[in-house]
Amino acid sequence: MKRFSFRLEKVLDYRKNVEKIAQRKLFNARNEYISRERIIEQLKKKRMEISRECGEEKVKGIDVPMYHLYGIYVMKLDQDLEIADIDLKKAEEKVNSRVEILKEESKKRKIMETLREVELNAYIDFVGKEEQKTLDELAIMRRGPRT
Repeated sequence: MKRFSFRLEKVLDYRKNVEKIAQRKLFNARNEYISRERIIEQLKKKRMEISRECGEEKVKGIDVPMYHLYGIYVMKLDQDLEIADIDLKKAEEKVNSRVEILKEESKKRKIMETLREVELNAYIDFVGKEEQKTLDELAIMRRGPRT
């Protein structure tokens, strides 16, 4: 009896590889999202420090050009925060799309694995029936012809 061979094994291997690639892309997208979050946190922290520093300088007495520079720097940080927030939203959308792609690829792989299992079970049933048939024939041959 020949051993079981799934005729679409190469396709199943391909599906597994595509799923691994999708997992890596999702991992990279999540890392990008996390780095964007860190950038936003750093910008917020920097803005708070500058605002606090400006407030301290106001109490001590600050000249107008220096106060103006603080204001410009805070506005620049605000703009950077807005841009970073937009980038964060894009990264979030990218993560969500990568999750959907991974789900689809995983679904395709599972379909192939299910097909392989069905064919394997059919093969096992066929082999079992063939063995039983052979055993029945041997039993008949031992008994001899009925008279």
